[in-house]
Amino acid sequence: VVALRATPLGTTIESVSASDGWQGCSVDRWVTPVEGWEAMELSALVDTDTDSRPDLVGASQVGSAVTISVATRRTKFEEVRTYATELPFAAASMGGADHNGDRVGDLWFVGASGEVAVALGPDYLTVVPLAAFPEPGVSVALGDMGLDGDMDAVVDTGTNLVVYEFNGGVWSAVESIPSAVG
Repeated sequence: VVALRATPLGTTIESVSASDGWQGCSVDRWVTPVEGWEAMELSALVDTDTDSRPDLVGASQVGSAVTISVATRRTKFEEVRTYATELPFAAASMGGADHNGDRVGDLWFVGASGEVAVALGPDYLTVVPLAAFPEPGVSVALGDMGLDGDMDAVVDTGTNLVVYEFNGGVWSAVESIPSAVG
């Protein structure tokens, strides 16, 4: 679980992880000197510089114009870069995963109707449209869950978590799990 919140010192990033239920829970906190991260419409932790450490990525969209801010983590999130790109749809969620095999985290944008486009890092200027998800979702998580070299996605539709495989330019649902409520 990752959260962003405003503090007098700047934006605080909180990461909570558990390896053995809540008894094995750990909390990490970083403060980035950049103000306004908590107001970003979309945010994700993505390795944008191939150092195997998560960097903070925030994105805001006005029309088709998207402003992307990346805070690179060395000891804390101190180096900030800003990029501009265009999307052919309004983004509802964003995730990060390498799309083109260069080990740089690319930004995957998903629209409310299931549209998918990938902004290729490290400058995010090239946007590659992909096939839409068959069922739109409110959030997406990405990774190679099948360890077959193809991108997989877990899409939260609001009622189900749908696991998709991306093969041959098409998303195929492999599993649908009812979402936990409450």
